[in-house]
Amino acid sequence: MKTHLLALVLSVGSIGEALADDAALIEPTSLIWERFLDGSSQDVASGAAILSSGDIALVGTTGSGPGRDKTGVGFGSDIYDDAWIVVTDPSGRKRWDTVLGGPSFDGFNDVASLANGRLLCAGHSSSDAGPGKFSRNISGSDVWVVCLDSDGRHLWDKSYGLGWTESGMSLCVVDSQKVAVAGASDGRGYLLLINPDGGVIAQKFYGPVVESISAVRSAPDSSLFLCGYTSRRELWVAKTAPGEVDLAWSFVLSSPHPTHGLSLVALRDGGALACGGSFYASLEGGEDGVGVMVKLDAAGRVVWQREYRFGLKRNMVLGVAELNGNGFVASGTFGSVGSQKHFLARLGGDGQLLWKNVFSAGTWGANCATLQCADGGFLVLGSSSIPAFDMDIHLVKFAPELTAAQADPPVLSVSPRLGSHLGQDGFHFSLIGKPNHQYITERTVDFLHWQPFTTNTAFLTDTKLVDPMAFGRPKSEYRTREVTP
Repeated sequence: MKTHLLALVLSVGSIGEALADDAALIEPTSLIWERFLDGSSQDVASGAAILSSGDIALVGTTGSGPGRDKTGVGFGSDIYDDAWIVVTDPSGRKRWDTVLGGPSFDGFNDVASLANGRLLCAGHSSSDAGPGKFSRNISGSDVWVVCLDSDGRHLWDKSYGLGWTESGMSLCVVDSQKVAVAGASDGRGYLLLINPDGGVIAQKFYGPVVESISAVRSAPDSSLFLCGYTSRRELWVAKTAPGEVDLAWSFVLSSPHPTHGLSLVALRDGGALACGGSFYASLEGGEDGVGVMVKLDAAGRVVWQREYRFGLKRNMVLGVAELNGNGFVASGTFGSVGSQKHFLARLGGDGQLLWKNVFSAGTWGANCATLQCADGGFLVLGSSSIPAFDMDIHLVKFAPELTAAQADPPVLSVSPRLGSHLGQDGFHFSLIGKPNHQYITERTVDFLHWQPFTTNTAFLTDTKLVDPMAFGRPKSEYRTREVTP
């Protein structure tokens, strides 16, 4: 019989102190690798998608001219940008890249893949037709959607003139017949439904109340969740009727400070989780703020809402993903202009912050996408001014969280985030061990005499334990033993 010892001190007289001690199973994940994708000068990432092959598609804008990772010569002049898409393998190494656009301002903001392997990119274009763009400019800055094959060949692009100054901020594939594109047009949020060949099915403006839509995501019933902000700078979330552009409901988050909705994920339970930031003037000067997240059910009712301060100064939650297990992972930035840091944060199902991992963004930088990989690890896409002074696309891979499969020896945890507490029926804590292995948990008060009080078979996540004899003891220590045949 294998014996693994982990002592956890429980003092009933100072239970708050005991529970604050974190012998946690799930720890902040470690950074595995990071890649800096260099164009010519200023390269800003805006969106990402993990493809069915496991490859990673990244989109954004890039300055004119080639760079270390940018093979296209560029179509803009010295002061104008091009649209840039880079596809990497699962380890972040570039497979191919494509530069598109014309002599004026062009850029991509989001990317999605179709069932046939083609890629759709949404963004903006002020350029007329030319070598890097098929469609003519309509007026000012147009909504621009581009289709490429799986090797990056330019198949078609369409410009949509909804106003004078507009951009496609986000897109998602609804089903085999519809793609949704959302953004801003002359200070009005809009939603555009197109077919996979770019033909318009329907469109809707939600202004002047809604100033911009930052994210659109498809729900299981083919309805759409939208996230953005109102003309009064309030975080705004809405859901359309299935297959339609008319709204079934909308929600506005009341706040004493300007609050922007910046990203959103449609949840498996039919609800949505929106994130962003609330900003206000700092007493020390400059701008301060907190990250904001709100979870809504399928009917638009608030399940929970939270504010987060991951570091000093302005905090923004810029990307969020629902995990394969319980909870969420989010990324964003904090700090003052010119001195910013990135963070990756793990949240429980109720939004409680479980851990955060902070890494540098250099002088400038921002996250824009958070994704979970098939291996359970996490990807964070952003832009960073390190290691050079110019801006590069910054892709970071984090390891999966420690789970029971890696727990050898097993772990006992008094972490409150795993539900540990002193209840009327005893002291609650957690056991983490290898899946389907059996463990005996024992208590002692003198380290000489051990008394078994429960036998459990470990599950993939934590297994809840209760010691009903915890009351009336000055302190108890615990250990767990693996039962072997």
